[in-house]
Amino acid sequence: MGYSTDYAGEIRIANLNLDRVRTLQKYFGEDKRDLDPVPKVDFYHFNIELNDELTALKWDGSEKTSYLEQMLNFLKEAAGLEFQEGDQILAQGEEATDRYLITIENNTAVTKTIQVGGFVHCPECDHRFIPGEAEE
Repeated sequence: MGYSTDYAGEIRIANLNLDRVRTLQKYFGEDKRDLDPVPKVDFYHFNIELNDELTALKWDGSEKTSYLEQMLNFLKEAAGLEFQEGDQILAQGEEATDRYLITIENNTAVTKTIQVGGFVHCPECDHRFIPGEAEE
């Protein structure tokens, strides 16, 4: 068991070509510890993929994904990518308050905190939730 975060959205790539796709594919699904040299990043697995149209990067749906902004920035440098300014990925952790944006600024993925309010506490289980947001 562990903590999981879901990611929604895509980061478009302005200069994607066949050579860059080949470079990216070397990393998709890989464990950084299997690479030589081992990248100095905080995540272990490259839980990222191209969308169906081959125009953008997105989360691949793997559990326990973290440090997606580092992943994007590593791949940007490795493949010489130009990200679409202003593109965003919404990150939602298991707790209602664990919500943030990964956005592109000056061709770099950065994390922005989202202030979340309006919580209700369940008197039986002490779970916090936001009214109107359904759980899956």
